[in-house]
Amino acid sequence: GLGARVELDKVPVREANITPEEIFICETQARMLLQVQPEDVDEVLEAIRSRNGIAAVIGEITDQDYNVFSYQGQTVASIVNKPSPELLQELMV
Repeated sequence: GLGARVELDKVPVREANITPEEIFICETQARMLLQVQPEDVDEVLEAIRSRNGIAAVIGEITDQDYNVFSYQGQTVASIVNKPSPELLQELMV
């Protein structure tokens, strides 16, 4: 499997009172996500921050078939990460 674990409370936000659901579904033109090898994280963060960018590690890739989104230790959403034909086949069994 291939999935991800994302900690929504680590996502940089401008507003203090934004809900985890708003962080999860909100898209802005200025938000980007990078997948970086663990050994390169510090170098990438330093490069972004040296140019006055805002960057944070918000999660990791997992070997599970789910993308799990949490906020303050509580799961907000768990989304299956399988192609539709596989999912449909499982539902029909």
